[in-house]
Order: sequence, then C-alpha cells, then structure tokens
Amino acid sequence: MVGFVIEEQERLQSAQADPTRYSLAERDAWLGADVARVKEAGHLRDDGDERFERHLGVVLDGLAARRVG
Repeated sequence: MVGFVIEEQERLQSAQADPTRYSLAERDAWLGADVARVKEAGHLRDDGDERFERHLGVVLDGLAARRVG
C-alpha cells in the first residue's frame, strides 16, 4: 500500500507538469507481451481518489499505531 500511495501521489503531481510521464500506452509497450495482468492492473483506476484516500488512511493509521505503541 505504501508503494501505491507514493506512486499515485507522484503520478498525479507530475501529470500537471508532464502529462506523458505516466503514459499507459508507453508503459504497456515497455512491459511487453508476457505480462498481461500487470498491464491490466495499470489500467485499473476505477475509483481513483477514493482508492488513494483509503490506502493513505491505512498508511497513516499504521504510522499512528506505531508512534503510540
């Protein structure tokens, strides 16, 4: 989850400066033909902000629990 949150934050922020930085078409071409499920996963952004917020909440809850404990 941490990786997703970091990657999604970077993707959203850098898209403003360079919209081609996270081109799914370029990513698919780079990955090649042998990783269909990996390519499919890159296209799953069905609830975007909700997913990001949910995962960020998990990360923050984990940090808070560690700090208290």
